[in-house]
Amino acid sequence: MIDRILKSTVLALCFLTLSVPAFAFTQSALKNLEKHGSCSGCDLQNIQLQGWGLNGANLQNSDLSGADLTRAKLNGARLDGANLNEASFHNAELKGAVLNGANLTGAEFDGAKMQKAKLVQAHFVNVSFKNADMEKADLSGGRGGMFVNFSGANVSEATWINGNKCPKDSSGNECLMMYRE
Repeated sequence: MIDRILKSTVLALCFLTLSVPAFAFTQSALKNLEKHGSCSGCDLQNIQLQGWGLNGANLQNSDLSGADLTRAKLNGARLDGANLNEASFHNAELKGAVLNGANLTGAEFDGAKMQKAKLVQAHFVNVSFKNADMEKADLSGGRGGMFVNFSGANVSEATWINGNKCPKDSSGNECLMMYRE
């Protein structure tokens, strides 16, 4: 009899565990972002935000690792200290966005519009900015700098990792070769 009760209890607990949504906290964080345009310090891992309008959003210190923000509008957004590991920002708008101190390891910003974006002291390892528009962006003090793809990127008048300014109308690879440390 006790065996039957114990088995029933274990079975009930397993059922309850499986019925809880896998992304319950993420869903509440997403609702907070939708309602307030802010989700500082939130867990938004692997979230799908393709095409979302998040201009001016506060996502400071949030975990957006693995997130898909393809074509998202993040102009003027605050992503300081955010974990953007393996996040996708393909063709996203990040004009004037602040990503100071963010972890960009494995992130993809291919085709992104990042004019005047601030990436001061960001962590750059295996990041792709292929064909991104980074005119007047600030990458000063960036850390890592390994395996970063700037092919076809517009870095005209951008401030490079070492503090030097890229010449007007220069591409990412030209500036990379000029200021390689």
